[in-house]
Amino acid sequence: MPYKSEKARLPRELKRTVKLSEDERDEIRLIRRVHNHSYNELARAYNVSKRLIIFICNPDTETKCRQRRRELGADGRYYDRQKHNESIKRLRKYKNELYKEGVIRLG
Repeated sequence: MPYKSEKARLPRELKRTVKLSEDERDEIRLIRRVHNHSYNELARAYNVSKRLIIFICNPDTETKCRQRRRELGADGRYYDRQKHNESIKRLRKYKNELYKEGVIRLG
């Protein structure tokens, strides 16, 4: 039987996959534009990958990479069913814990 909290939407600040806030992203773009810091310096400063910094500074690069992955992944080469199922289970449990604590509500 599914959890009641399964259909609840998590706010951005509670999503565990979000590494940087919108303010931090704007700050990175500004630092890169004004002070011309390298991608590696910014990645170390914010404790994220260089690739994420590149995607933040160059959104068209991210779009191209996502499109390429979609094309290459059409045959299922990047999909691991067992890994996917485990990650969905962890997400459901996390959302259920937040629901029980009263942090998120349904609807």
